Amino acid sequence: MFLQFFTLSLLLKLHLSLACYYWGMLQFDYKITSHTEQRMVIGAEIIINNFEEKVEVSVSKQYLPQLCCKIVDSARNVVVITFDNCHIVEVEECLSASIADVSRSFEIINNRLTSVKKHTFANLKVKQISLDNNLIETLENDAFYNLTNLTTLTLSKNLLEVLNPDAFSLLPNLSALNLMFNRIYTLQTGVFKFLAMKAELFLNCNRISRVEKAFEGISPRINLTVQLSGNRIQTLSDHVFSNHTFGQLDLGNNPLRKIATSFCEGCSMETIYLSCDYLTLEDVEMIRNWAEVGGVRLYTSGCSYYNMTSGIPPSLCNEAKNSVTCNFVLYLGLSFIVNCI
Repeated sequence: MFLQFFTLSLLLKLHLSLACYYWGMLQFDYKITSHTEQRMVIGAEIIINNFEEKVEVSVSKQYLPQLCCKIVDSARNVVVITFDNCHIVEVEECLSASIADVSRSFEIINNRLTSVKKHTFANLKVKQISLDNNLIETLENDAFYNLTNLTTLTLSKNLLEVLNPDAFSLLPNLSALNLMFNRIYTLQTGVFKFLAMKAELFLNCNRISRVEKAFEGISPRINLTVQLSGNRIQTLSDHVFSNHTFGQLDLGNNPLRKIATSFCEGCSMETIYLSCDYLTLEDVEMIRNWAEVGGVRLYTSGCSYYNMTSGIPPSLCNEAKNSVTCNFVLYLGLSFIVNCI
């Protein structure tokens, strides 16, 4: 079995290498921007920085199904590289070494990636990685590895159903993880154990029905902002958020039907958002008393106790996707809540 797997893996790598040799002969256009000017490069085979200063490079609406290392091998003194709508399906294994000097941001957006392989993004200097709006279903172990400067990772608008906690390793400065608009249906035990500092988790508009012990393994000293609005959570069980610190916890627009009295025992929380359309009066009264005793700011919808601000201009609503509508928004430091189907 191991031999078969090894052989298959070797054949796939060989296939990609041969494909890169072929596709590397194709030409593409890209835009290069410095502080002083902007220039289009037409009919290139590789990205080259002809400026003496740092630049940003954007490759848009080209046909590059295989993102090959040779394309970016000579891209020196580049702070941002973006591949937007280039039909990228595969990334060659050596990519990390090829973009090792990119210092600010690397983006593969609006493409056709279906998975992120082991060490695809490893040992980089970048502060931001965006794989927004691909077809990603799988994150292999150590897909994002030893990214000591990384602060923001965006994986929104993909096809993830389960989040692999072992895909993230040695990310000491990660402070924002965006997983909005995926198909995640459960958060397994310790899924966010890799977080090492104050962080924002954007999990809005998935299919999450269970949270359980997702935050197990995170230091109680780490302050979390967790956006879970627009999911399918019906129950907050005992100790689901206990002994953790939350600056903001957004559970708005979930069909909550039951909240255990000890759902947040020993936790520290500043602000919580809840929908109580399906909660019993007993649970509504319990959560109100809990918030008053703990000094927690409570914002609710569908309850007679509190009224949320509505009628915010649509321009303040985040981009909707498919059947998503923007019901109401609390902007500038508060949460947005959207209706996800």
